[in-house]
Amino acid sequence: MSMYTRGAALVGIAATLALGVGNTASAAPVSDLSPTQVAASQTLTALPCVSGGPTAADTTTAATLNPLLNNKMSGNMNSYNASCARAVVDAVKAYGYNEKAAAIAISTVIVETSISNLDGGDRDSVGLYQQRDTWGTFAQRTDPVIATRKFLDEMNRLFPNGSWNTASIGWVAAEVQRPADAYRGRYAVEAADSVVIANKLWATRAPGASLSGDSRAELVHARTDGTLQGWYNGNGFMSTPWTSNIPVGVGFADPARVKFADLSGDGRKELIYVAPDGKLRAWYNGNGFTTYPWTSELEIGSGFSDPSRVFFADLSGDGRAELIHVETNGNLRGWYNGNGFTTAPWTSNIVIGTGFADPARVHFADLSGDGRAELVYNETNGDLRGWYNGNGFTAAPWTSNIVVGTGFTDPARTKFGDFSGDGRAEVVYVSPEGNLRAWYNGNGFTTMPWTGNEISIGSDFTDPARVIIA
Repeated sequence: MSMYTRGAALVGIAATLALGVGNTASAAPVSDLSPTQVAASQTLTALPCVSGGPTAADTTTAATLNPLLNNKMSGNMNSYNASCARAVVDAVKAYGYNEKAAAIAISTVIVETSISNLDGGDRDSVGLYQQRDTWGTFAQRTDPVIATRKFLDEMNRLFPNGSWNTASIGWVAAEVQRPADAYRGRYAVEAADSVVIANKLWATRAPGASLSGDSRAELVHARTDGTLQGWYNGNGFMSTPWTSNIPVGVGFADPARVKFADLSGDGRKELIYVAPDGKLRAWYNGNGFTTYPWTSELEIGSGFSDPSRVFFADLSGDGRAELIHVETNGNLRGWYNGNGFTTAPWTSNIVIGTGFADPARVHFADLSGDGRAELVYNETNGDLRGWYNGNGFTAAPWTSNIVVGTGFTDPARTKFGDFSGDGRAEVVYVSPEGNLRAWYNGNGFTTMPWTGNEISIGSDFTDPARVIIA
């Protein structure tokens, strides 16, 4: 990958910012500035983060983010800060890293400079990350692209093989920055806000998620020997879209306990196993559609002894799947995924529906294509009743309900997946003779949205319990 250096990193009129502390060296990082300190400074200059300076879109982004934040930047984001955060997030993505890496970087620049590209700081520290001269030249350390890449290189050195994906945001940032022990906890304080900022600024990607990360759903067959055989969807919504097949897992004898969902928000679905002891064991998909793509394993929950009641779906629309449990009283309880692929990623839980006593009839799928999963209930008369998710992850997010299908009398044979890759989930019926009958979702969340003729996307799958859309 070529190194991209913004030649215009230092062009434009720099804003003179104040800092009463000047260049005093101390054990406490002088660079840990509040937005008020930065704005009041007469000794430091905030250098541009993007060529041409902040845009109108940056102003809008700042206004959108301010009420969503809870710590240092709450109410303090301005168009300049938004432009700098945008530069960091864009640099992370361009370097091939995911949204969690962006959140780690953002948490760091919040702590160090309140997201300001400063020309000075503690001793010889400069830039968004307050990198010292051992990190590079002044021009390199004040170029958001180069500085971010240097930060990520050090992160990857300290946490090889993507192990930073399973570590906490605050811990990783502190390990890279290496402040005095008294100040290590400050990065963790900003972790939640950094996720909000990173997710907001992450460039638009293909809707949905899949094993490969290209958003077209793959097919996984849970074989009787415990092998998870995956079929790659190379052709989208068409007859026999599968262009190759490989084993993606072994040792999974009970298909009811196997789930797939994008926990990290990088577009690739993780593998989750509902263990007999009630623990949710998850494997991070670091390699896409390859033989055994899982690069790390951790526990993401406990106390879920009945796998039929466990679901994963992106209710919030931020790209990370939430956990949903169908309780015995018919409540649908959702856990918000605020931390991505980490131990205990769930930051809050609420009831998102009531009256759903039979978990076998519950489905979640993004029918509308807006990134937020709808609720579909397979009624006893064969109707598929869909509830539109108009509010994201909130109590009672469903704003309307309609019948989206009829004649689906066996809920075990009803599946949903976005095979076309356009963000809207198709419906699939596993027929008794083993055919996978699919209908294209051409109209989004509408009454009977399926357009065109039914097609067969597979055959010889006689046991619907072993057919998994991923």
